[in-house]
Amino acid sequence: MQLQHNFSISSEIEEFARKSTLELTRLDEGQRDHALHYAVSDGQTQDALIAIAKNFDLLIP
Repeated sequence: MQLQHNFSISSEIEEFARKSTLELTRLDEGQRDHALHYAVSDGQTQDALIAIAKNFDLLIP
């Protein structure tokens, strides 16, 4: 699946980034149709992983 052609996934990630209390920095690594690249500070890494997993329902019960 290419994110370039699936704007709903891309916009969900962008919306999450805007609403999150995390300090997400979008990395400009050129146009890529297979990924979005963000960075968080090392102090927020664990919180970011948990928040992303919860938001996108990636946790295994």
